[in-house]
Amino acid sequence: MGQVQSYADDLTSIDRSCLETIKELFEKDKFNPQIQKLLKLQGKLTLHRLAWATSYDEDNNRDFKLEEKIDSILEDLNNEDPNFIEAKRLFEKNKLSRTALARVLPYIKETLNAQLDIKDPGLREKYSIQESDIKLLAILAEKEAKKSNGLFDHLLSKTPQSDNSILNFTKIINSSMRDRPFDERTKQRIKKQIEGLTTEINKIVESLPISLECKSQFIASCKLEDSPSPLPSALLNFIEDLDSFDKQANLRYGDFWLHVGGKKTTKAKIPTPPDESTKVASPPPAQGDEKTYEEKLADQVLNTYSPYFFSKRELLEDKELLFALATALDKKHDHFLYPNKEGKLTKFYLPETYNSKDLESYGMKKYNSRNNSFLGPEFYYRDYLALAPKFEDQDQKSRINLKKKFVALLIGANEGPNKQKLFEFRGKLYNAKTGELIPREKNNIFLFPLEEDPEQSSSSYEEYVKSDLKQKEKAWE
Repeated sequence: MGQVQSYADDLTSIDRSCLETIKELFEKDKFNPQIQKLLKLQGKLTLHRLAWATSYDEDNNRDFKLEEKIDSILEDLNNEDPNFIEAKRLFEKNKLSRTALARVLPYIKETLNAQLDIKDPGLREKYSIQESDIKLLAILAEKEAKKSNGLFDHLLSKTPQSDNSILNFTKIINSSMRDRPFDERTKQRIKKQIEGLTTEINKIVESLPISLECKSQFIASCKLEDSPSPLPSALLNFIEDLDSFDKQANLRYGDFWLHVGGKKTTKAKIPTPPDESTKVASPPPAQGDEKTYEEKLADQVLNTYSPYFFSKRELLEDKELLFALATALDKKHDHFLYPNKEGKLTKFYLPETYNSKDLESYGMKKYNSRNNSFLGPEFYYRDYLALAPKFEDQDQKSRINLKKKFVALLIGANEGPNKQKLFEFRGKLYNAKTGELIPREKNNIFLFPLEEDPEQSSSSYEEYVKSDLKQKEKAWE
């Protein structure tokens, strides 16, 4: 289950005239617009289906992150298939990448579809994740490059010529669904899109100049006889294997968005900072709409970093913090500059939130290395064990496993090659020195001051906007 197939490798079961008809669809200019339109419609459909499937059981999306939803599903799957294990590891290190999403979706598709609990076969076909959605994500991931550190480049750029402008569904869904309740109004908006897109796709497929016999042969050759919508899936399979066809031409930044409509749970109100010593200069409007610019920047910070410490509303209410974090992320710093309670410019540690897998791996290896010792690991790491929660709500076996994992994270954070001041455990952050839970509060991002009055100055609001507007090819991470 979950294996991504390589479909259009064997077309020998299709007779010559039928095969020529199919190839003509992609080689002749007169059919190119129809195929491009089909790809774009399928892209929109896949985006809305994915948003529907991953948000369906979410009552409050204040901290919604698609990658965390997927991560929780992967943790619950017991699958010894080497391909699954490889896909899971890839996702753990590239949670925001197009490639990681394309690789894991085949394995979590059934879980997502089961959560929808749709009994009617017709509705289930429309709203469930299908093979065509998996193939569309694979097309989006085709040109995603690897960086020098071996990780995939998940940037979403506005520059059409850049491969980074190919749509990143994880970032689009996070930006649209965060702070938005999945209420009846949102459901109706998404349902309307799915219904309309399904109808449009079917019309295009039916209008293609392929005989019924040829369609049947084509579907059979792609081994999709049992698929609810075999022909769109078969066409996507065939398209994916074409090197000369520009598959991503209409799947780039700005080509389409997630339509959920309505207002989010909070409305941004940006007050004048009361403290004159830390007040930032008023900037010129950003491309004619200052508020829109700030909201985009807040999305950039939340998508790249984490909404753990603050909501989008809180970021928009504190301009100086918003631009301090944006500057730090742009410059790839591990700190940000912000006035402390006394008004002195201070360098604060910028906590990482995706470091837990590496920390746990290091810590577990070190913990297990003591198993051959006469005294055992419990003796050597008793100080760490004392910091671990009691997990009293769990059974004995679970308590032992959870405590061992927590201790491994403490060891990794304090003794590993990349020492950390905090770590993530079961969706929450903990202080690496004390083992204490760090509550989800904005002020806790200032827990780790590094230096007062640093030599470098912070970028003011005005300086940041001016600098950013010069970069027309800005990538919204």
